[in-house]
Amino acid sequence: MVGSLHQERQNEHGSVLKEQLAQRDVEVVRRGLEHLKIRNERIEALKAQVNTGTYELDSTHVAQKMVVSSHARKILITGGYTMSVFKDEE
Repeated sequence: MVGSLHQERQNEHGSVLKEQLAQRDVEVVRRGLEHLKIRNERIEALKAQVNTGTYELDSTHVAQKMVVSSHARKILITGGYTMSVFKDEE
């Protein structure tokens, strides 16, 4: 009797955990889909700008992103350059 009561509580606890995990999974998927939707909208907006000839590239912004990119850093270091070459001289 005591053993079956203990088993029943474990089953209830397991069910609650499974439901919590399922809810969390749903939330993760929902957020992922939301981010994809926003990303796709941004891509479509950029495509429209490119197609109409109104897209302008901000080379400073691109360069700043490259400087913090670990992949770009590896390429620059391998090429014999160091990041200090690209620092602003103020």
